Formats: sequence, structure tokens, C-alpha cells
Amino acid sequence: MMRSGADNHGKWVEPVTVQIGRRAPEKIQTSAEALLFLTNKWPCERGLEYQTSRDICSAAIRRQIGNDAARASFVVAASVAKLII
Repeated sequence: MMRSGADNHGKWVEPVTVQIGRRAPEKIQTSAEALLFLTNKWPCERGLEYQTSRDICSAAIRRQIGNDAARASFVVAASVAKLII
């Protein structure tokens, strides 16, 4: 089982802070939180980076891939969407 990039509770080594417009910033700390954000709060086009991150976060939750890969893919998607602060 690959668990690199996470502690025993699945938290990422470093959270990713995102912000939609003027809303309060949100700290995304796990693959599950990232998947919920991608599914329920994503304000932008759901392009390739979005789809890739959604797939990788889902695989990380199922422990098929490491949480570090999920975090990296979420950072890419959020950066392309200009949500990283």
C-alpha cells in the first residue's frame, strides 16, 4: 500500500490553500477533501487537469496511489484554474 506524502490519518504533508473569488480561503488537507472540492465546489471549466486530479484523488482514497500524487495533481488543477493562494 502506498501512503507516501501523508501521515496515518491521510493528511497531506502540507495543505493546499484555495480561494474562489472573494469567498474565505479553504485549506485542503486530504485527498478526500480535494475530491469533495473538485466535485462540489469547482467553479471553473472541468478540463483535463480537473479530470486528472479527480481520478487521482479517487485512486488515492482507494489506496491505489499515494496521497502525494493526489496532492500534486490537485495543485496543478487548482493552479491552472487560478485558485491557489
